Amino acid sequence: MGVAEDLSNGLVDRFRSLPMGKGSVLLGRTLSDVLLNAISCCAMLSVGLLIGWRIHGGPLKALAGFGLLLLLGYATAWLGSLVGLLLRDPQAVNSVAMVITMPLTFLSATFYPSQNLPGWVRPVAEWNPVTTLTTGMRELWGNPTGNGADPAFPLRHPVAASLIMVVALLIVVIPLANRAYERAAAR
Repeated sequence: MGVAEDLSNGLVDRFRSLPMGKGSVLLGRTLSDVLLNAISCCAMLSVGLLIGWRIHGGPLKALAGFGLLLLLGYATAWLGSLVGLLLRDPQAVNSVAMVITMPLTFLSATFYPSQNLPGWVRPVAEWNPVTTLTTGMRELWGNPTGNGADPAFPLRHPVAASLIMVVALLIVVIPLANRAYERAAAR
């Protein structure tokens, strides 16, 4: 939504008048989103530890789990920037974000084991990036879920599958967002 607001209030025009690289505005915005996500993770970690949640995977695996989560946050910040640049209206961006987030969350095996899901929902949940990421973080933090006798590839290798999905998203979205920014700034 921030990118759409920056476009509508003229901030992008002011940035264009400065001697800076074209991609630095989006890079700065996405990195600031990751910083906010890191602060949120620290707050959630603190509350979780206060109420009894524990990481059982060791310090390096714990950092890897948070790194994976922040990497997803970075990728979704780029995706959000792209959506904001294409729609240019903060309310529309919010609506699209909900349309994407709700099915991804509820058609996942995050809240319910995938082996208990009915027919067509099970493969959707098993290949859902939200399922893969949460399963990977649970494994890294030493809280495995036990995915049943014959889980799909992303659930057998959730950390690798999560990295592949997030990096693929970044490879696709960063150039598209930069191109959309150049077009939006030229208007």
